Amino acid sequence: MLALFMVLNFLKIEGQKVYEILTTSFSFLFSKRKYLWQKKEGLKPIKVVRKRKKEKKKEEAPLRLAPKSRLGQIKSKIELGPK
Repeated sequence: MLALFMVLNFLKIEGQKVYEILTTSFSFLFSKRKYLWQKKEGLKPIKVVRKRKKEKKKEEAPLRLAPKSRLGQIKSKIELGPK
């Protein structure tokens, strides 16, 4: 206990007592903080941006329906046999 008392009161780190360092560190840890963001004021050149024109897509022709396939005809010939 005596050693702790001696360290807290008489030991100095960079000119400050250990007791003072501990009290300031605890007050810093448990205090409320307010963070403010301030926009940096400065002159920036104006940048001109051109929008790209949308290219019109070529409309693809809809799929054409093929005439009735001959597969159905072949099927019926096989089932009925030759004429």
